[in-house]
Amino acid sequence: MKNKTLNSYTLKHLLGKGGMAEVWYAENNLGKPAAIKIMLSKFIGEEQVVKRFESEAKAIVQLNHPNIRQVVDYGDFENRPFIIMEYLEGEDLGKLMQKGERFSDEVLKKWWKQCVSALEHTHSKGIIHRDIKPSNLFLDKSGNIKILDFGIAKVRDEMSMTQTGQGLGTVMFMSPEQINDPKRVTFATDIYSLGMVFAHLLMGKSPLSIIGNDSDFTIQTKIVNGDLDLTDVPNNWVTAIQSAVGTTPEERILILDSEEDDKTIIDIKVEPKKPKKTDGDNSKRRMLSITIGLILVVFSFLVWNDSQYIKGFEDYKSLRGDVFAVKLNDKWALVNENFKRQSSFKYDEINRFSKGLAIVKLKGKWGFINNLGHEVIPFKYDEINYFYEGLAGVKLKDKWGFIDSLGREITPFKYDEINRFSKGLAIVKLKGKWGFINNLGHEVIPFKYDEINYFYEGLAGVKLKDKWGFIDSLGREITPFKYDEINRFSKGLAIVKLKGKWGFINNLGHEVIPFKYDEINYFYEGLAGVKLKDKWGFIDSLGREITPFKYDEINGFKEGLAGVKLKDKWGFIDYLGHEITPFKYDNTALFYFNNLVAVQLNGKWGFINNLGQEVISFKYDDTYWTFFDNLFAAQLNGKWGLIDNTNREIIPFKYDWIDVFSENKILVELDGELYFINKKEKRISRKVQRLKSIDEE
Repeated sequence: MKNKTLNSYTLKHLLGKGGMAEVWYAENNLGKPAAIKIMLSKFIGEEQVVKRFESEAKAIVQLNHPNIRQVVDYGDFENRPFIIMEYLEGEDLGKLMQKGERFSDEVLKKWWKQCVSALEHTHSKGIIHRDIKPSNLFLDKSGNIKILDFGIAKVRDEMSMTQTGQGLGTVMFMSPEQINDPKRVTFATDIYSLGMVFAHLLMGKSPLSIIGNDSDFTIQTKIVNGDLDLTDVPNNWVTAIQSAVGTTPEERILILDSEEDDKTIIDIKVEPKKPKKTDGDNSKRRMLSITIGLILVVFSFLVWNDSQYIKGFEDYKSLRGDVFAVKLNDKWALVNENFKRQSSFKYDEINRFSKGLAIVKLKGKWGFINNLGHEVIPFKYDEINYFYEGLAGVKLKDKWGFIDSLGREITPFKYDEINRFSKGLAIVKLKGKWGFINNLGHEVIPFKYDEINYFYEGLAGVKLKDKWGFIDSLGREITPFKYDEINRFSKGLAIVKLKGKWGFINNLGHEVIPFKYDEINYFYEGLAGVKLKDKWGFIDSLGREITPFKYDEINGFKEGLAGVKLKDKWGFIDYLGHEITPFKYDNTALFYFNNLVAVQLNGKWGFINNLGQEVISFKYDDTYWTFFDNLFAAQLNGKWGLIDNTNREIIPFKYDWIDVFSENKILVELDGELYFINKKEKRISRKVQRLKSIDEE
């Protein structure tokens, strides 16, 4: 890579290499330095990795703050995405802490204020960093902090130990909710992590009282239990640190100034007052009246409070991890995870949350409510879509327009049809023709196309006079309008059909893979499935045939293997076309994480690894992967339970249904009752009874 030029910057020397990317020192023609992060070549074809690069670039490009590392540009080199960033000289706090360095109170106050200011700016843009730790806080030559790394590589760092035996790995600075459910973190996660970093800086040791051989699990348990030792935090910092590291997200706030007025605690002994002499009977009567009154108040409160919990339901939807929609007497309400009502049973329909709001229908009209059931956008629309990039499409009096999350009308209601926003543009139809508008409602690409697709990799497919071509975001025609059908760009190539055959073109419109295939799929892990003379095989990005064309059906590659069907049975092949497993399976899915895939044999489901070895026996009636902690929900003899990727039974097979919301929050249904349990099978919510619906009767 040395001496290669990327967007006018020439790579000079390698600065470092991580699990997902390498970082190079580079200079442009004027000698201006930059740091360029380039995805490792082994991840070419990994769509999720590329998306992480794009997400990081899009996140930082929105941020303009002196204490956040600036992004200069973003691009792609030989199918490897890269990010051009501000070059920094200095050292990160993680390395300084490993050297045992301590810092003055004045310096720490300065850094705290810079970090708080940077996070407030970040959060105002709707961005959560998720990985605040010493190694992501960089001290530049001017003595100022720069926050680095907005979420590209989520590979857990190894625990790096200081000379005093205190760990500085990512796990030590994670919030309790990030450990319990990493998919549902909030801005409060960053606040907690920053508080933990500064507690460590202030005390010279971790607040977790870690000993040298503590495992990640032990550390995580201490975090979740709130087992923090802050006794050595200086008095003038106590309020700021305690306010940041509350166990629950709701407790946490960022206090800009760490100073706290010294308070002298005076132990005042108060002598009890002697009661005045009164008539004994009157005193007893008053006490009895007060007691009865208190009992009535408490009883009334309990009755009222208990009435807020639902007793039964006909149907339910999971909208978010903490909010449900529940149906009773043909009307819907919002309830929390303990089945306490957040709204009345009055809605005709409730759909999922988007940007903190749920789409609901009331008396034939649509609007938005928040998770407390409060009406945020009035019920007046005939149809409504989710929020994308801050705007939602709504229909009023047979015409479409866009509103923001406050209900303000951003565009006029004049469009015949609309599609959501993507990359700042929305596809809309006006007077029978399609074009693009931006998020201010301005027409960007004229209304002249018969059909139109979204932008992918900077280009959108459009149809004109019965032929397809591609345009860029300025409306310029990049390819001629000559194709019968097209699919979107992926990894610099688009699948297109010409004269009845499929092939690939690049983003300059050049034919890369000839038009000869009957069917064709996208590239997965560098190979694409193609069909020729009624049989499937795989080709690489140069069009070379990697496997013979002999398979009846295929799946894309995942974890180095692809499922293929031959003579009505499924098996797995590798990149070279070698058969890794025998062709004996009735059905298969794509590979899950940890190199396991669910396969069906003789009517039962089990799991094999990417070496073709049978890891979990074929005995289950049904199964699905839960996305949390490598747990699999499985059905055995008509009952559901949970197993892990070693076939260890986590939750016994006794439930009628099971749904996993987080590592330690599992919804189960048993004998017509619904409730939450944790992984120890302890019930953590109320029970609610499922009622028979008319259809069931």
